Amino acid sequence: MTYDQSQFDAWPALMSPKVLAELLEVSTKTLERWRRLPNMGPRFVQPPGSSLIRYTRDDVVAWLCADRNDKE
Repeated sequence: MTYDQSQFDAWPALMSPKVLAELLEVSTKTLERWRRLPNMGPRFVQPPGSSLIRYTRDDVVAWLCADRNDKE
């Protein structure tokens, strides 16, 4: 099975950790752990001087596709 980016068109373009955790069916703690580990989880955006974390749909889809391709 491969991912088609159009499968994710309904996902928000910019997601909070809570929203992404719900979509991936993982906890926000899992996302937090992935952020601390190198090369784990999708890329995230954090404005300088802010604790705000956001994920873009494109980065999440790219991560899902790369992770899937690595295991095939």
